[in-house]
Amino acid sequence: MAKCALMVYEPPDGLPNGEYWKHYIDFYTKFWDRPASPKSTWWGAEYDEFRKSLASSLGMEPGEIRDCFFKKTDDDKYLVCRIDDTSTLGIVSCENFIPFEWLAAFDEKRRDFFYTHAGFGAIHHDSIYYVENIGTAVKRTEAARGALEKLGEAIPSHPELVRLKDLGERLADVSRWLEGFDAEGEIVLNYGEICSFITQDSMKNENSVGDLRRIIESIGGGDFKKAETDLTYLNAKWDEITGAINRSEERKPELEPEEAERSLS
Repeated sequence: MAKCALMVYEPPDGLPNGEYWKHYIDFYTKFWDRPASPKSTWWGAEYDEFRKSLASSLGMEPGEIRDCFFKKTDDDKYLVCRIDDTSTLGIVSCENFIPFEWLAAFDEKRRDFFYTHAGFGAIHHDSIYYVENIGTAVKRTEAARGALEKLGEAIPSHPELVRLKDLGERLADVSRWLEGFDAEGEIVLNYGEICSFITQDSMKNENSVGDLRRIIESIGGGDFKKAETDLTYLNAKWDEITGAINRSEERKPELEPEEAERSLS
């Protein structure tokens, strides 16, 4: 399976235990000399040592430590994405495809990449991500819902558009979820493992966010034929990606009974 994720980052001042999160950030940046991100890696017992040191500085037990990712905004303020807080759900994930309602929350101009050094000075696009202000993302999803109000009249003569039939309701779910967070925070769409099934050349040009926006604009403007044509292309692209993921799963060899037993021990 290949996972992608939506991640919500909020200002620590507005969070319960805000002083804890500010101490966490300060201690982490001094301990590791880098921010905590989904691309961070640790070796051996490194992270256990960090948690023990952090707990000691806070007068807590290591088991009481709650973790987060964090990032800096353009104006040098920190935002926190809580990853083990049962009081909120700041990360949601999906397997094998990116839901269209997620795509609708972002602007294609905000696309960026994680990169990998490939040797001899070469750089590969490793993964795609988008960042958006939460308040702006809510407005964008609501605007998309409004444009889709014309969808019902189009489906009888443009059957491909039936695949967007429930998109308005799903957009409403995203809006309600986002409204539970600080509007001054940010939301990140991370393509994650899905990018392993998109070729390097295709990844540089991958723009499903823009593709969906133009489909929604066409529906809102009454150009249902163009919307149907563009949706056919977008669906075909994602059918190809999910097909590649499914084929890779089918090719995985089954463990022999003895190997399976060892893997569970």
